Amino acid sequence: MARWRERDAVLKDGVLALALTAMAFVPTLSAVGAQIGELPERPADLPGVALVVAQALPLAVRRRWPAGCLAVVGCAFAVHQASGYATTFASLGLYAALYSVGGPSGPFPPRSCGRGGRGVRGAGRGAGAARVPDAAA
Repeated sequence: MARWRERDAVLKDGVLALALTAMAFVPTLSAVGAQIGELPERPADLPGVALVVAQALPLAVRRRWPAGCLAVVGCAFAVHQASGYATTFASLGLYAALYSVGGPSGPFPPRSCGRGGRGVRGAGRGAGAARVPDAAA
């Protein structure tokens, strides 16, 4: 396991992309994936296969170009869904691409509370301290 951690990120992402692409064509896994809407399914053809591959293979560069990876995978997912092709395992690549952009080590990491958080916490304490007087008093 230590050897795997020492490997280059591009190699790891390439293995992920190839594995996701291969799993998209395994019959038992092919129906697992993200689906938006309930469009009537159309049979698989060459453009459909190309869209499946376009949802998974760009993950090979997700750490180097996360925004470009998300753009390609997102567009491929949208066209795949809008065209009515059956859901595939490769559609889970959208989640990996989204995480690459917004995850803790992505180009847009979540911000810590910092100064703005103190103001919100302070406002919350002040609101909790205010009491409504009893009507009986």
